Amino acid sequence: MQRGEFTVGVDIDTTPDNLAAAAQRRRVREFTTALQALAADPQFADLHAEITDPLAAPAQREQRAALVAARRAVARLQERRLHGGHGLLDERTATQVLLDTAEPEVQYYEFKIGEEAQVGADWLWVWLDPSGGCFMLLVQAKSFKMENRRLAVDLGYRSGKRKVLQMDLLLESAQVFGVPFAYVVYTGTREFRAALECTATHCEGLCRDREGADVLWLAGLSAHNIRTLVQPREWAGDVMHRGLPLEDMLGTGGPLPPFHDLHLRNSSVLPKELRDLIVAPQGAAQMAARMILSQVSPIRMGQFVAADLATMDLPDGAVFPQLPRDRGHLPVPYLPHVLGGLRTEVPEYVTDVLAGRTPPVWVTERLAGIVVVPPPGTAAGQQPLAPRAPALPNRAGGSRRAA
Repeated sequence: MQRGEFTVGVDIDTTPDNLAAAAQRRRVREFTTALQALAADPQFADLHAEITDPLAAPAQREQRAALVAARRAVARLQERRLHGGHGLLDERTATQVLLDTAEPEVQYYEFKIGEEAQVGADWLWVWLDPSGGCFMLLVQAKSFKMENRRLAVDLGYRSGKRKVLQMDLLLESAQVFGVPFAYVVYTGTREFRAALECTATHCEGLCRDREGADVLWLAGLSAHNIRTLVQPREWAGDVMHRGLPLEDMLGTGGPLPPFHDLHLRNSSVLPKELRDLIVAPQGAAQMAARMILSQVSPIRMGQFVAADLATMDLPDGAVFPQLPRDRGHLPVPYLPHVLGGLRTEVPEYVTDVLAGRTPPVWVTERLAGIVVVPPPGTAAGQQPLAPRAPALPNRAGGSRRAA
């Protein structure tokens, strides 16, 4: 057989009816295992193989549906406000609506009003893994606005008396926590976005009209790349084009699109466990890490700078103790930045919140709160981790506050 570029795709119907029988699930599992063994065969080492376990997605279906419902709740309220002659929701209110709607599948714990002007951060999202690990991500909310009849988003916002760039503050806070940062962007309604000049198309139509565009998430290093290379008048269009629907933090709901990293094929630099994570993430924590990386790796791939293969240490407890310090034109080494948020254990300040204790001041002063995505299947009201103190009171009896 002559070598050449080709793609083999196998689509397995994973609707509940087709996976109801144990025999069916066993056949799917055996077939997936056989494909993974084939991909690991040394004679196929030069082929790029991506195999997604079709039985892993249903476990996260309810949580993804909760994020979809939350996004739609924000969109409906935005639409009512605009039709009533009011402006769009401010970021804080939109986030409250989002998190209230996503409960109990997604849980959140509020602190006092966050010192956003000083540190740039808003919420810390934590995806818990059944094995006891997690993935953490600092998130800042942003909203589209109308300026001179053009849609705009302020990636260059400066805050505080010293007018420090908010993005720099957010990056600094991300380094303090040892995790990546990202934005959740509230883009208004489809009617509101009609003024957007970005005409780029996705497979389902115009970028601005695609399903899920009402609330987007965007990796912080991708936003930094936009602010650095693109004129401010084009920021909104680029954010709309690069951003992914909020629920895609938990995967796409189907087979993951392949993506390539500059270091992915270099086995002497990246451990096998990391390559497996990128190709076929297992669980919500790995999925969230993979989705963030999928927005950052293509940026580095397009930068014509020699790769720096020297390694650097990651924070204590990181799944990968060392990773390449390569950064290209990015502000920080991108692999340690993204994957530093993937931990073998949940940090104590997160378990403090889950157990009803007040986290340290350095945490509460930097965040508006912590959002927890528990392991799939955690019952409503059930502690995601074994509590070491009484649980926080339910919101029905008052606002759930950790500080």
